[in-house]
Amino acid sequence: MWRAPGGRRGVEGAATVRDMRIGIVGRHVEIMKGALALADEAGHDARGTLDDAEALLWVQQQQIGALLIGGGVEPEPRDTLLAACEQYDVRGVEVHGPANIGAILRGLSESGA
Repeated sequence: MWRAPGGRRGVEGAATVRDMRIGIVGRHVEIMKGALALADEAGHDARGTLDDAEALLWVQQQQIGALLIGGGVEPEPRDTLLAACEQYDVRGVEVHGPANIGAILRGLSESGA
C-alpha cells in the first residue's frame, strides 16, 4: 500500500471533504504514485493499492469515503468494488486515464462527496 503524506484538517473537529480519506485501486505503480501525489496536492488524505482485496476491505470497513478505480482494473473486480461501494455508502468513481485524476479529485471536493 502507498500513502500520500498529506491529510490536512480545517477547523478543529470539523470534517470537510478534504479530510475524507480516498482510496485508489489500480494496476500500474507509476500511475498510482502520480495519483497519490495529485491527491496530496489537492489536500486529500489518500491511500493506494494494486490489490483488489485490500481495496474491498477498505470499502467494507468504511475506512474511506470514496474509491477511485483505475481503468486497468478488470471488469469483474471493478463490478465487485462498485457494488460494495454502493452497499457501504462509499462513493465509487471509475477513472479512465491518469489525466482525469485531477479533475475527478476537484469534482469530489466540489460535490462534497
